[in-house]
Amino acid sequence: MLLGFSSAAELYTYVTCVILGISFLLPLKVMVSAPRFMTDYYKYATGDPDAEPNNPFFWANVLGIYAAASLVVQMLFAPTVLTRTVRRLSLSTRFTFAVSSMLAGAAVIPLMPVVKVTQTVAMVVLFVSIFLSSMGKAYLEATTYTLVSSMPPKFMSGAMFGASLCGVITSVLQCVIKGSMENTYESVLKQSYIYFSLGMVIIAASLVMTYSLRCNSYAQENVAEYRMMKQANSDEGGCHNGTDGENEPVAKMEEENDVDEEAGMTTAEQLTATPVLPVLKKYT
Repeated sequence: MLLGFSSAAELYTYVTCVILGISFLLPLKVMVSAPRFMTDYYKYATGDPDAEPNNPFFWANVLGIYAAASLVVQMLFAPTVLTRTVRRLSLSTRFTFAVSSMLAGAAVIPLMPVVKVTQTVAMVVLFVSIFLSSMGKAYLEATTYTLVSSMPPKFMSGAMFGASLCGVITSVLQCVIKGSMENTYESVLKQSYIYFSLGMVIIAASLVMTYSLRCNSYAQENVAEYRMMKQANSDEGGCHNGTDGENEPVAKMEEENDVDEEAGMTTAEQLTATPVLPVLKKYT
């Protein structure tokens, strides 16, 4: 027993769920951690410290607008995870799409002060960032819930703990950075680079850790997709004789094939085979 876990593989799986939970809120939290950078973003995007806002209301309330627009985008995209097209995708593909969208949405914000754009372009970029980050968040949450659904409840709790821990981490980081750096135009820009860089590193790390679960013995035991990948890799190294089962009764062979087919369903196949409406009716 290691910290209440039966093995190091189980502990690693739990830590992965916590990191995924932290990643849920990072795009928004890193912006909230740099409020002056966001409210003065038009100055940094144009490269002019003395620039005047072309839309004072928007820039004064940019964080509130970001949060509200983010919620709307998530509400629009969250139901799409129930479509057959999305359910047909593998966990790895869904994690890759979600994390890539979140990374792209976070990366464009600190990129604009480097390339220098107009205030109008900066506003458009912010909404593009909202769209990408919120869409990625919706899919990351849904995919994480799919991952932990076949595991004990503590792994779902781990993801929820990570979401709450995100605020603590960013708040502590904000206190440390603000206390050790000046509150000047250039210093605020450097602080924003630190916030966004660390946020993107953690989000990228969550993707790497989810990919490594494919080789994790505990995840292979509990997640159908990873279990089937392990079985497929084992079968590739096996040796099959063409005469095996030659004299087996047909009924017995068909029964075994049916059992193998049912046990060999990946997570995506299980989700695709599950009708959505009966499940919704059951819990509504």
